[in-house]
Amino acid sequence: MTREGRYRLLLRRYPRAYRDARGEELLDVLLASARSRRCSFPAEAAAVVRHGLAVRRHRPASPASGRGARALLGACLVGLLAVLGAHHV
Repeated sequence: MTREGRYRLLLRRYPRAYRDARGEELLDVLLASARSRRCSFPAEAAAVVRHGLAVRRHRPASPASGRGARALLGACLVGLLAVLGAHHV
């Protein structure tokens, strides 16, 4: 398998929407880094997998479902109430 193929396989750890939006850019950076030999493949592979899984873990719910927007609105409201409550104390 080519280096590009290995990187494409690693990039599958990212959510599809993230890959669609940023996949080619990430691939270009990885290939440029490999050409300059700034990082070994195992170290780069571990970093890509770690970041891809972190993106999956922190991805909000689908906007189509509305859950992500409601959760964000709720978090903002709780923050606002906390600030207002701390201001009045």
